[in-house]
Amino acid sequence: EHGSCTDHLVAGRSTIPQAGRGAFLTRPLGEGETIAPMPLIHLAKKSMLDMYLPLRNATDPFERETARNMTLGPHHQQLMLNYCFGRDDLDILLCPYGVANGLVNHAPP
Repeated sequence: EHGSCTDHLVAGRSTIPQAGRGAFLTRPLGEGETIAPMPLIHLAKKSMLDMYLPLRNATDPFERETARNMTLGPHHQQLMLNYCFGRDDLDILLCPYGVANGLVNHAPP
């Protein structure tokens, strides 16, 4: 009664060159019908996905494994950022997770 069925969705290879795999409908959907449930993880700051190089001169074994060199700035960002929704003028990100998340393309056409 309160669940969501995704039997109308299948994974497949895109016909668009270099687009990879995606989600495809097995039947037409009606107006306002949900394509796939997409719960969202709310990240208050985009910088939460920044990655830093390890701190090389740490003496404590635990610190050697966990400490990061923040003085050089971010080395790169988590791959998860590619799947999040956000705006340039806001620091908030909404990151979907769920069964169909890796198949849904949310990039502009």
